[in-house]
Amino acid sequence: MNTSRFIRVGAASFAVALLVGCSSGGSDDAADATTTTTKVKTTTTEATTTTEAETTTTEASGDATPEEKLSTLLITAEDLGPTFSEVTIEPDGTGPCGSNIDKDFPADLKVTRGLQSTELSLGMQEDLRVYASPEATGTAFDGFVEAVSCGADTTDSSFQLGEVTDVTDQIGQKAVAVPITGDGTEGVGIVVQYSDVIATFQFQGATGAADAAGAPNPTEIVAAQIQKIVDTIG
Repeated sequence: MNTSRFIRVGAASFAVALLVGCSSGGSDDAADATTTTTKVKTTTTEATTTTEAETTTTEASGDATPEEKLSTLLITAEDLGPTFSEVTIEPDGTGPCGSNIDKDFPADLKVTRGLQSTELSLGMQEDLRVYASPEATGTAFDGFVEAVSCGADTTDSSFQLGEVTDVTDQIGQKAVAVPITGDGTEGVGIVVQYSDVIATFQFQGATGAADAAGAPNPTEIVAAQIQKIVDTIG
């Protein structure tokens, strides 16, 4: 559902590529980042920070770019477990149904992170996009839904998408999910709208790997992540 085309799981490792549109590439944490409290405000085209005692996250330094500040809200490898590490997201232009979400609905600000566990044969990608207004965000959300609604009629015959379903009640904000299946792989994409932010997630792994690892349902991970974003942005 997000900008990753598919996480392909091989015998030894897997590579993260694009699902919808073109990714800006993986986001590394700033070298001088510190663990502190941060609040990222995304009601304009720039993210700003203020301190807040109740919420502890990783905050970029004072001279960090808006992208680095927004990146402090992304899921980290530590959030998922000790076997996960960050991977680079390679850009690609066309999504599974033939559209490019980032060209059709360009965001004012975007950050991306890909995470994988080769030991568990599991991986995920999260993208956060900030738009000029909630209205623009709503239009982009509808574009995301359309961009992953082609079912088996994908541009890559090695995988197919399932039916797009409403998971708003599970996530706590306006959200949809779409199953992803392929040869030896399975997963789900989730897109969420909150205020002027769209958060997209792709979870994927070898068939049966999530069950074998006892991994939580992806909607549980997304619901917790979105609540963190809501609590931080306000």
